[in-house]
Amino acid sequence: MSKNIFLFLFLLLLLIPLPVLASSISSVSISSPNTITTDSEFALTINVNVAGIDKNDPNSQGIALVVYELVFNPNDFIITNVVGEAWDTKYQFDSANATFVGTSVINGKTNSNTCADGILYCGNYSVTVHLKTMTKESKVVTFTIKDVAVGLFDMLDSNIDYTEEELIKKANLITTTANESQVISIKNNNTNNNSQQNSVSTPSNKDDSNKGVDNNQNSSTNTTKSNNKNLKSIEIEGYTLDFKTEKKFYDLEIAKDVNSLNIKVVPEDSRATYKIIGNDDLKANDYRVSIEVTSEAGNQSIYVIKAKVKSDTLTKEDQNKKSFNFQISKKFLLMIALICAFLIGIFIIIKIIIHKKDRRLEKDLDQL
Repeated sequence: MSKNIFLFLFLLLLLIPLPVLASSISSVSISSPNTITTDSEFALTINVNVAGIDKNDPNSQGIALVVYELVFNPNDFIITNVVGEAWDTKYQFDSANATFVGTSVINGKTNSNTCADGILYCGNYSVTVHLKTMTKESKVVTFTIKDVAVGLFDMLDSNIDYTEEELIKKANLITTTANESQVISIKNNNTNNNSQQNSVSTPSNKDDSNKGVDNNQNSSTNTTKSNNKNLKSIEIEGYTLDFKTEKKFYDLEIAKDVNSLNIKVVPEDSRATYKIIGNDDLKANDYRVSIEVTSEAGNQSIYVIKAKVKSDTLTKEDQNKKSFNFQISKKFLLMIALICAFLIGIFIIIKIIIHKKDRRLEKDLDQL
């Protein structure tokens, strides 16, 4: 499914009255550590409980996708990954003060909550959102999960390869406005050191007035540093990527024998820096490439590329073997054909010789 469809579905369900369904979102919860430190990474757990789903009834429906809105200050945190036992992050769209996250069930990955069709999910939704703290200040912040949408699909139709338009028509959407929040206290580890340094008095001297003039001059020459942490483009050699600045997650299909990607990145601001992680060894990094962009002011954003191996592709070695086997088979068949032609030729010659001998014998008998 295309990444854009998740945001479209989310906006669609907010505008169109939905039919009353047997299934419903019974509760939504969000949890995280109460206290974290600056420059740290932590995890946020999101649970969405769905009632009215019977995984043993093939005539019922199962969950195909879940979309939700997280409200927080993007200058304080950035999302680095969203992980779930049966869920694949397909979309992350950042707005001014919220992030929309879209996840879909992983085809072929089954567990105790897999529906009777072996594809859809028939249990409560649970994922872990990994975040990185970007603010340097000690403060109290609030995470809120606001609107939540769950897309249900008929089990009998789950194995049909629908187009996006057909999927929109087939999916039944249930939604709720959760407004569940989690308060987190951020502590700066350097606060004590800074306070001690500030408490030390500076001895006065005759040059104080001159120093004040110098400081004023220096401050007047300082310019405001850029906060632009966006990328202008991402190019991958041999692949086409549907890049948009606000999109942070991308899927990329690769062949079995591909273990590295040649990636070219251009920031929107030439003063921003970036670091590409995981592109040199895809297998060792679980086929995940992270592009960390740091603005001149120190703010950071992360773009993620998730590579997936095509199931129907062959490695160069497999292709060579297949080609070699085909060449052997072709030569073998040609040899058999030649042998058969040779035997048929011999058989025809023998038949001709026997026929001539029979005619001579008949003539000899007639003369007698």
